[in-house]
Amino acid sequence: MKSEGVTVNFYLGIDGGGSSLKALLGDENKKIIGAIKSGPVNYQSAGLEKTKANFASLFNYCENYFKVAIGDIKCICLGCAGANNKQDKMIYANMIKELGYKGKLLIYNDAYIALVGANGEAKGAVLISGTGSIAYGISKDGKHVRVGGWGHIIGDEGSGYAIGRDALNAITRSIDGIIPQTKLTEAILNKLNISNLDELITFVYDPNTQKQHIAELSPIVIEKACEDRIAAKIVDDAVNNLWQMVYGLKIKMDMDSFNLSLSGSILTETDVIRKKIIKKLNEELPQIQITMGKYKPDYGALTIAWAEAAI
Repeated sequence: MKSEGVTVNFYLGIDGGGSSLKALLGDENKKIIGAIKSGPVNYQSAGLEKTKANFASLFNYCENYFKVAIGDIKCICLGCAGANNKQDKMIYANMIKELGYKGKLLIYNDAYIALVGANGEAKGAVLISGTGSIAYGISKDGKHVRVGGWGHIIGDEGSGYAIGRDALNAITRSIDGIIPQTKLTEAILNKLNISNLDELITFVYDPNTQKQHIAELSPIVIEKACEDRIAAKIVDDAVNNLWQMVYGLKIKMDMDSFNLSLSGSILTETDVIRKKIIKKLNEELPQIQITMGKYKPDYGALTIAWAEAAI
């Protein structure tokens, strides 16, 4: 992009969560130009084709709405739930390059950009519970350590997905007579606009049903926790799993005291689980300082991109 003959460089910070992509576009003067949203970009759950299309939508929006072409972007920092190893990062790098991007590309696990955003620097720790879950921190010798983040098939304890999945399991178990009846049955069937168990099973095993759709059931469980003991147990189990993740992280970090920021929709947009986990941590690990964080993950990614350019 040029202004009065002067070329302006732009920087893009991307938070590629399990449910959606959120990005911030900034310029070389550390001014935020605007925010962009797109669909999920975790290729392991959304698939390669859909993930690439959602990245393309992001770049198209930058060009059509902000008049910033892909060639005007000097550095992109992508924090993505699906970027856990060199192979994952290579897949993302190739995908974005195939869309025409030729600038600097930094790729991290989404927990790292959340930590930088929440704490304002690469220091301390963050507990994330959104669609998925992970605890991530910087140890006293500067190493990056993590607990959780293993995905919805073998992990994601305490996440929105896990809460929604456990609710669906509770519904089937209550219908089978294994556990008492629960108010979750009627509430979730109404949410999904279905009327019976057969339709529920069709929803669960529909190839188009992604983990974010299961996670979208979690607010119902949290809402019913005050009046339904099955929902209350699911919430308490989620809190206990998140607490265990923080305890494991503390051991890996080898630090008695550090700042822990809470991030993700389950911890930032609902009071019930946030208050319960804060109470549990204060009782069990009072030396850890708990905060709600300074900035969101997409801003953390943008600050990393700016830092790479020494801005």
